[in-house]
Amino acid sequence: MIRRRLGRLVRTLGRWRPVPPAGAIVAICHCHHPDLVPELCAALDRLPSDTPIHVTSSRPEVFERWRERDRRPAATAFHDTENRGRDLRPFFEVARRLDLPPETLVLKLHGKRSAYSAQGEGWRRALIGGLLPDRRSPRWVAARFRADARLGMLGAPGSFLSHPVYWGEDRATVARLMARAFGAAPAEEDLGFYAGSMFWIRADLLAALVPLVDLDAFEPEPLARDGTYAHALERLLPMAARRMGWRLGEMDRAAALDPAAVRTRKIPYL
Repeated sequence: MIRRRLGRLVRTLGRWRPVPPAGAIVAICHCHHPDLVPELCAALDRLPSDTPIHVTSSRPEVFERWRERDRRPAATAFHDTENRGRDLRPFFEVARRLDLPPETLVLKLHGKRSAYSAQGEGWRRALIGGLLPDRRSPRWVAARFRADARLGMLGAPGSFLSHPVYWGEDRATVARLMARAFGAAPAEEDLGFYAGSMFWIRADLLAALVPLVDLDAFEPEPLARDGTYAHALERLLPMAARRMGWRLGEMDRAAALDPAAVRTRKIPYL
C-alpha cells in the first residue's frame, strides 16, 4: 500500500525520469482532448508493460482521466505543457529532458483531431493503429531497427507524403530552416514527411534533431490550417534525417522510403 501511494505521488508530481536499458522503448504521447484518453491508453497498452510513458498536456483533466485509466505497472510521467505548438512543442520539451541511450526507440503519438477534415477521426485511428497494430508489433519494430543501423524513423502505412502539393504554405520556412542547419535549401523533389507527425524514431536521431527545434518559434493558439512553424517542422524533421544520412521507412514496407517512389501518393485527409 505504501509503495503504491508513493508511486502515485511520484507520477503526480511528474518527477520520474526513467533511464531505460539499452534497446528499450519509450513513448511520448500528447493529449489535449480528455475524451481521447481511453483511446490513447488502449493503444499504449499494446507496448510492453515496463515501457516508460510520458504524457504531455496543458489540461489537468487529461491527467486526471489518465490516472483513473492507467493500470500499467511502469510509472507514467505527466508533463504540464503550454497549449502551444500542438503536439510538436511538447514532444521536444520532453525529448530535451530525457537522457536516452542512442539505441532507445521513441514512439511519438498524439490525440490528433482535425477540425478542418471530416475524416480526421479516422486519420488519427489509422496512424495510431498503423504504428501499434497489436502487442507483437513493438518486438517486430525493435527487430527491424536492429537489422538496419541507419533506419532512423518508421511511420504508419501510407503516411509518408512527397507530392509537391503538400509543400502547402511551408516551403519558404522549410527552406530557411534547412539552409540554416545544413547550408543549403532543399530542392523541390526533396519533400518527404510523415503526415500527422506520429512515428517511431531512434533516440540518437532524435538527439540530432533536437538542436534544430526552436521552442520559442511556435506561434500561440489558435493556429492557421497551414503555414505555421509546426507545419514546417513536420516537414523538416524527416527531410533533415535524410540529409543526415538516415533511412526512413513505413511499417508495411520492407524497403527504405524514397520520396520519388511515392510522389503521386495522396491521402483523403489533407
